[in-house]
Amino acid sequence: GPGLLGLCVMGLAKHYGASKTYITGRGPRLEVARELGADVAIDITKHDPVQVVMDDTDGIGADLVVECAGAPEAVGHAIGMVKRGGRVVMEGLNGGQEIPIKTDRIVLDEISLLGARGSPNCYPPSIQIVADGAVNARRMLTHEYALPEINEAMEMFEKREGNPLRVAIKP
Repeated sequence: GPGLLGLCVMGLAKHYGASKTYITGRGPRLEVARELGADVAIDITKHDPVQVVMDDTDGIGADLVVECAGAPEAVGHAIGMVKRGGRVVMEGLNGGQEIPIKTDRIVLDEISLLGARGSPNCYPPSIQIVADGAVNARRMLTHEYALPEINEAMEMFEKREGNPLRVAIKP
């Protein structure tokens, strides 16, 4: 998903040498993903993301898929587009929904399925990567509000008005 987490993961993948990055989602955030360097941005309202990745990799699939949206269909897409012996890292949250998955594919194709959410040990290197410009955090900041406007900012963010990625509150 091309939200803040997905865009950061994409930037990190590029920073660490990914030969090709794919990002899936819909709406204006896909354009932000393209601006930030996504090699392929797949609009899930127009294309089957699994088919796009499989076609583009000659049926092999992606080495690593990091699922950042949390939506049930995104989990299925992640498992569907990873290569045999590949790794799917689950980072998206979905509010406690149960998600059916095809465990036969995971077992028969020896896919590693991992959960991750970050750790305190990752902050110093992450801050350095942003400071070095490898991940364009400035482009992900879409709205700024003064402190007295915090209620307006929270309402805008909750309703997703104006396609917010991240909102900053300035003193």
